Amino acid sequence: GYTFPSGFKAPSLGAILSRTLGRRHPDVPAYVDIGRDLESSHDEDKFLSDVVGPGFYPQEFGPFEVGDPLSGAQLLERLSGMTKSDLQRRVQYRRALLESAPLRYSQDSELARYVDIVDEAVAIMDSPIRDTFDFTDAKSVEELSTYGYTSPDDRQKRFEAGCLLARRLIETGVRFVEVEFPYRGFKYLDTHFQGAERYVGLKKRIDTPITRLVRDLKERGLLERTLVVVLSEFGRTVVARSAFFKPDNLSADAAKVLPEQITLGNEKMYGYHGHLATWSALFFGGGVREGFVYGKTADEHPMVAVENPVSISDVRATIFHHLGLKPDIYFMNDTRPVYITDNGEGQPIHALAG
Repeated sequence: GYTFPSGFKAPSLGAILSRTLGRRHPDVPAYVDIGRDLESSHDEDKFLSDVVGPGFYPQEFGPFEVGDPLSGAQLLERLSGMTKSDLQRRVQYRRALLESAPLRYSQDSELARYVDIVDEAVAIMDSPIRDTFDFTDAKSVEELSTYGYTSPDDRQKRFEAGCLLARRLIETGVRFVEVEFPYRGFKYLDTHFQGAERYVGLKKRIDTPITRLVRDLKERGLLERTLVVVLSEFGRTVVARSAFFKPDNLSADAAKVLPEQITLGNEKMYGYHGHLATWSALFFGGGVREGFVYGKTADEHPMVAVENPVSISDVRATIFHHLGLKPDIYFMNDTRPVYITDNGEGQPIHALAG
């Protein structure tokens, strides 16, 4: 919600909701993130970890991270050979060590926060969320197929399985769930290469799991109190980065580009290259109007918003509004107030209300 560089690490949506609304169940995380490679050393993956993280908030408001939805139960397993009583003895031993430690340790706030996080992790291992990750029975296999995950060979379909896990987590009491579509250079969402063909395939992949998620929530009576939002971090344009563009951003000169000037020498490169500051988002449930379109984008390049333009802060304010939060709530970062929308100025899109 803040333009880089903002001078601080801004907290993610999930972290904000974790801090402001808290947990719905004491042993169930408030915020779960699904679908990213947790062990990647790739610079962009590290950057994404910051984007979905707690920012300058304490670590306790960060996400419970699940890389592979179908292997999520492994995160709640004890080490091989360790019994529940073994683990409890270790917890008690650590507690006794802290109680007998010098005051500079036993009264250290950071150490106390770390101890609380460990206690919470142990509690989660035997909490209601544990069964949520069990996909081994016949019913789970059938459910996975309705989300587009049809066989054990579909290990790359983290998004499809993640949408089903998201529904289960919402049912269990998780406050905020983020499901990421995998990112890899020139794969998946990266449309630099054969972009038109890739978009057709991507639409097919996300249509089934998102549709099934929305229908599942509705059939279970959860959709009216669950807000489902589908969005990306930027739009794309067919124009490659060139003299018409500043690095990574659409420049003012781009408005001078005429459609007949947009040519690419290689048919395979008819993709979507430049980062475009205009794009769309989908909202389902949570009190949002059904079958309603808000705003309009120009048909001609550079496809700017020409009717009811909405800023990122307004999108965030709309999400917060439907969850009962005002856009000017803030928390202090040292001596600086940091609002949950940019400078607290985000305006909810009231026209979306059902």
